[in-house]
Amino acid sequence: MTDAAQRVFSDLVSRESGNPLFRYHHALALLQSGARSKARQELVAALNANPAPEHRVRIRRVLEREF
Repeated sequence: MTDAAQRVFSDLVSRESGNPLFRYHHALALLQSGARSKARQELVAALNANPAPEHRVRIRRVLEREF
């Protein structure tokens, strides 16, 4: 499931790089596979994409918990 999720979200991010939720979910899939550096990059990019306040909180929680 993780490999499939990575492929799906990678494709979505390449199509809509400004979508913070796509980046957030891509990061979660990357974390599950152990790709921590790439996951952190996606989480930071998600924050920089100006997510809604409730999503910003979720993204920051993952960053604090994992990094």
